[in-house]
Parts: sequence; structure tokens; C-alpha cells
Amino acid sequence: MNDSLYDWNVKLLKVDEDSALHSDLQILKEKEGADFILLNFTFKDNFPFDPPFVRVVSPVLSGGYVLGGGAICMELLTKQGWSSAYSVESVIMQISATLVKGKARVQFGANKVRGGRVSSFPPSSSFLPSFFPSLSLYLPIHPSPLIYQSRFPSILSYLLSPSFLL
Repeated sequence: MNDSLYDWNVKLLKVDEDSALHSDLQILKEKEGADFILLNFTFKDNFPFDPPFVRVVSPVLSGGYVLGGGAICMELLTKQGWSSAYSVESVIMQISATLVKGKARVQFGANKVRGGRVSSFPPSSSFLPSFFPSLSLYLPIHPSPLIYQSRFPSILSYLLSPSFLL
């Protein structure tokens, strides 16, 4: 996003089917054609030694430890709770579980974009220099198995957990 490898948009495609959030996402699909949660990850240049900053871009959620601006409040995402051993995939799985456990709900009719930082998804071909393909992350949420789909070149794939790459 914005020609930076440090800003990612991540789609959460599924949540626990027994949760109120899942029901809300089904209603959202009927109303707006979107049944996913769009997250924005901002990585510091010393990642994985510092946690990413993560916020919900859309839909607007209440509860689930999501603050007014969309920031996610979790110990895992603080210096005290972070471990450089965490993979991006494990962070996403924990976020999804936290949203459900915290009883997050879609706030229908609320403004969709907060903070004005996030561009449309997926990123355009100008996202990375021409020698890198566009970055697209489609990540389902627990309880489904995590599937990681990306069009990273091999050098960038090495930076992520190779066992999750398709």
C-alpha cells in the first residue's frame, strides 16, 4: 500500500460461524456485498522485534477490543506482550479469536474509513516497484484452517513463514 512494504491490507474472510460477528458479516454481505473484515498492518522497520500496529479499516466494529479509530487493543501487540517468534499468521489468528471473544459487532451505517490512511483493496500494480508483483493477502479466520495466498517474489517469501505460503 502506498509503495511501502511496511503497510499491508489483510482481508479476514471467515469468523467462527457461531458468533454474532459472523451473523453481522452475513447481513453486511446482503447489504453491501462485502463479508470480510479489512485490517491494516503497519510494520516498523525493526519488525519482527517490535509488534505491528493493527487496526480495523472496515467495517466499523464495536466491542472486540477495537477502539474508536479502529486500533486493536491487545497485549500481544504491545512491546511487553510481543515475541519476535510470532508469525504474521499467528497474529492474525489471535486477532480473529479476540474479535469473537470480545463480542465484536458490525456498526451498520457508520463511516467506513477512519483516519484517511487506507487505500482501496487490493493494492494497485504501483504498490511495489515493477520487479515485484502486487501484494494480496487473503486470510481466513479460525476455525477454518489458515490459508495464506500471496504473490510475493521468493526473496520476500523468505521473510514470512514459508510453511504457510502456497
